[in-house]
Amino acid sequence: MSAHDPHTHREHHIDPRSFPLSLQHHVPRLPLCLPHVREHARACHLDRSMRMFCYDLAVVRGVAASLPEKALRQSDSVAVDLQIAQQQHSEYTRVLSEELGLQVVSLPADDLFPDCVFVEDVAVVVDGVALITIPGHESRRGETLTVKEALDKTPGLSVAEMTEPARMDGGDVLFTGREFFVGLSDRTNQEGVSQLAKTFPNYSVLEVRVSEGLHLKSFMSMVGPDRIGIGTSPGARLAREQIQSGAKYMEKYEFVEFP
Repeated sequence: MSAHDPHTHREHHIDPRSFPLSLQHHVPRLPLCLPHVREHARACHLDRSMRMFCYDLAVVRGVAASLPEKALRQSDSVAVDLQIAQQQHSEYTRVLSEELGLQVVSLPADDLFPDCVFVEDVAVVVDGVALITIPGHESRRGETLTVKEALDKTPGLSVAEMTEPARMDGGDVLFTGREFFVGLSDRTNQEGVSQLAKTFPNYSVLEVRVSEGLHLKSFMSMVGPDRIGIGTSPGARLAREQIQSGAKYMEKYEFVEFP
């Protein structure tokens, strides 16, 4: 599972709830974290659902100056303050490094790609394999090159790439530690889901139709081992119903509702 030496003596558990709320508002998604499980790391060894919360390396990318004006957004009702966003991203990176003890690979922002800060959309990393996606929006597809170059340099990590006609944003991919829930949305298509399933054959993949929002994780995310944070909107309820009826390990999960 590890992208690193299995005998390293570091283990770190990340709970998304530990991040400052202000960071969640301006940079709402986790970085691209590479899981690591030590042979004798008790908590992670006993229950594979813990694996997604054990990391030793995170990949982040800076906030592009073009983000406020040109980034893809669901709503323009709230303006993005570039200076605040950059300050908060810097603090976000500091927390990962200094407070959580992760090795942080910080990639430079590229103003040609206003959304490049959202690195999770261009790669899915599980069990020592990184799948480089083909983002659903054409303006984002150039982001993959820089991220792939960084992942190619990570010892022990195997890098695979999606091929046409697949489309996938990582924001549609929720890995529970036991299985994948993948949103079928305007950004992720059936071929993308199929290629992800072939890349990670040891895990079942459940398709979840996204009826509102940009991605599945616009209203749903893991907030702890086997704990799924979820909204209460009609679209969130519909996704929850699909998971409850189709998840392989549904009896293991607890939903935590957020308004």
